[in-house]
Amino acid sequence: MTSSSRIQVTLLVNLLFGDKNPFEFFISSEDVDLHKPHPLPYLKAIALSGIKSSNSIVFEDSIPGVKSSLSAKIPTICVKSNIPTYFDKDLPLKCLVNSLGDDKKNTKVITGPKLNGKYINYEYLVKFLNNC
Repeated sequence: MTSSSRIQVTLLVNLLFGDKNPFEFFISSEDVDLHKPHPLPYLKAIALSGIKSSNSIVFEDSIPGVKSSLSAKIPTICVKSNIPTYFDKDLPLKCLVNSLGDDKKNTKVITGPKLNGKYINYEYLVKFLNNC
């Protein structure tokens, strides 16, 4: 799910993955009539995936995206980006992190379940879903 155009997404996916695209589908700005912060983009993605929203997790880095995913009632992990954004107290964030982290950069959980490791992993995602 992206607010970018289909051509932008296709170019990026091809650049990153070549002929080994790991995605079954993606929703671009051309695929919906209403855009973020409206919930329609996420509702369409849930419908296409066939997965219950309660078994899904959205990773978002923008206020319109967070509003969209929360309006669609999908558990959301907000990841701060390098673009300065103020996530005010009116957004009911259950999880806000500074990054997803990796072996070189640890994740700092600002709001949300305690992280036992250095970065967001499967164990953390399960804990997050169980708390939602």
